[in-house]
Amino acid sequence: MPYDELINKIEALWDEVESLGSKWVMDSLKTADPYAADLDGYIKPLITLAELLRLKKLPDVSRDIYERAMEIIDEHCRTQGIDLHRGAIYANYAIAQFVIGRYSQALPWLHAAANEDICHRTDITTIYESYAFSENGIFNQWLKMHVLPKLPAAVMAFVSTELGISISDSDVRALIRWLAGRGDLNLLTGIVEYASVGTMTDYHAEAVRLASVRDLATLFEVLLKMLGKAHNSPDVALAFATPPTLAGTICHMHFADKRRDRRRKPSLNLSSRPGLFRNSVAQWPGLLAAIDAGIDRSGDAAYTPDQVWQYLNTTTLCGTDSAADAVAKRILLAYRLRNETSHNINPTDPAMAPHYDDFRLWLLEAVLSVFFWVTKKTAAVRV
Repeated sequence: MPYDELINKIEALWDEVESLGSKWVMDSLKTADPYAADLDGYIKPLITLAELLRLKKLPDVSRDIYERAMEIIDEHCRTQGIDLHRGAIYANYAIAQFVIGRYSQALPWLHAAANEDICHRTDITTIYESYAFSENGIFNQWLKMHVLPKLPAAVMAFVSTELGISISDSDVRALIRWLAGRGDLNLLTGIVEYASVGTMTDYHAEAVRLASVRDLATLFEVLLKMLGKAHNSPDVALAFATPPTLAGTICHMHFADKRRDRRRKPSLNLSSRPGLFRNSVAQWPGLLAAIDAGIDRSGDAAYTPDQVWQYLNTTTLCGTDSAADAVAKRILLAYRLRNETSHNINPTDPAMAPHYDDFRLWLLEAVLSVFFWVTKKTAAVRV
């Protein structure tokens, strides 16, 4: 039977892989020199085999080879009392995990690969200098091939148009690498995972969309706090030393008085304090005014997420600054969805599901707009 023949071929393939693995142990691992000029020379024959299998559409087999090899290397180092450089195998194992969509498992191994370089090489002092995370390295290549093609073109067009600056693929890759280098993959998953379900409409697809929107909304809050802590204005950095709430980050922390008090007494709006959009380095008063104009409605639990989106999509918050109006609306939606998705576990919620595409697009635009305004347009934070 064809099935029996196929099974025999698979068993023969695995026998051959095990045989080659044993040969690698005898020929390469047992003679490996931890001080060799080529620190990864001993592992290269095995990587060649594993990568050939991965490229032949057998990523799980490739991953299994790496897992077993790492166990063997660890045991060999323990018994011999040596410390071999494992950056190459860690990095390729990370690639194998990325290929099958296990991003949260892949990233720590890429970090491990970079740390191996830092520990074993004198010319590498940060993870971004390691080939794992460098400009021309593994992660960046993977972003170029598998992630950026899935980013909606409208996102970059929005940022370029509203901020008046040119945003390139390399800029977006640098942002994702910067986040990944700090252990955050929410932007990556918000792009790739969402795109993976295409036009499917079953429960699984909706669950993926909800999770992607949740990731992006969470990232928005985290990103603003990261930018605040790294701000060139000491007053802003101090304000973010103890991270404020998301509402405080985007609006309230810019005012000395609470929103309720300011609503009752508008003159209090003149009393301000530093924040991302009002500080000694760079200010965007139109954006703050637009956010303040729409935050009451956006945060009101009486309105569902789709009603908030409809309100933002049809209401002018700042008539004198169209860019501030557009960006503020996306920030406000991010603020609402961060709170909403923290508690929502129903992927088919009628107040969410029909607008997943809109929500994801606006969240991506919010993340990129704020990041590039702070880092590229104002240079208030250098990353």
